[in-house]
Amino acid sequence: MKKKILTLVSLIVAASMLVGCSGPWSIYSKLKRIIFHEPENEVEFYTEEEAVPVEDYDTYAGGIEESSTSGAKVEKDLTGSSVAPQEEVYVSNALEFVEAIESNRIIHLSPGTYNISEAIEGLNMISYDEQYKISEPTVGASECFDGNELLLLNIDNLTIMCDDVSKQAELVCEPRYANVIDFCNCTNISLFNIVAGHTPERGSCAGDVLNFESCDEITLSIVDLYGCGTYGIGAYDSKNILCRMSKIRECSYGLVDFCATENVVFDDCTFTFDEGYSQVECRSESQVTFNNCVFQDRGSNSDFVYITDDSVLVFKGCTFDITTRKSLKQAESNNVVVIN
Repeated sequence: MKKKILTLVSLIVAASMLVGCSGPWSIYSKLKRIIFHEPENEVEFYTEEEAVPVEDYDTYAGGIEESSTSGAKVEKDLTGSSVAPQEEVYVSNALEFVEAIESNRIIHLSPGTYNISEAIEGLNMISYDEQYKISEPTVGASECFDGNELLLLNIDNLTIMCDDVSKQAELVCEPRYANVIDFCNCTNISLFNIVAGHTPERGSCAGDVLNFESCDEITLSIVDLYGCGTYGIGAYDSKNILCRMSKIRECSYGLVDFCATENVVFDDCTFTFDEGYSQVECRSESQVTFNNCVFQDRGSNSDFVYITDDSVLVFKGCTFDITTRKSLKQAESNNVVVIN
């Protein structure tokens, strides 16, 4: 195993030297805490159920520990450091969910559907320019072309989770130009066992499912993000994003879009797509790694990767359908590293 990790380091460092940027060094320095699994012996196609077995979900249900001094929960960030105690709140509808959002909280969602669009009608409207002038934690609404979206500003140490893995809680919004949730300047955000997407039916979208701008320390575990959102995850000027044992599927533009975002890691995730432009976008000194993930093209006729010369993509132990593998082969370069 040590030899394989050293081989990965050598490849990433070589890519760094060839493209003349120092980004890959920071990738490895932050990724070395991730335990690399043994890769498959050959590239093959298999189902989502095989890629993300339900019986393994409890492996990632940790991270929240009982405090030794009180009944409060203590969340750990991606570096393993403890952050402030979190108050626990239990909700069962969209209005209760929105009203419960604030820093240092664990929000437990009962299984069911939460229509965020209906719950934010009474929130203060915050314009795009105004959000950069607000320094205190704020929950508001931001206007988009065909409605409003939920905007979380300066929120820290928030966990949103559904305790019932077999049923899950689903967060939806109606406007096609809205992000389901827009996080701006937020830190230590965790989502566990959540489904999210646009409703009522699939169509053309211009908003992401989850959008992160200037955020840090994001953990997504067992989430299911579906289209017609533009991308399942969009992140801009952010860092330290970990997504594990999750699904992103059938988004209208692509799977993920990263711009000026460093240290993004996907572990044991499944991606399916049947339309779009470039499924994985990596721009402006972004650094993204996929470990043991599955990619399934169901007839998209799209490019798999779009990457700028100053960014780095690493695929380790991943599996691809034949079409995606061919597209990725064409994209392989000094800053697109594939390790089987």
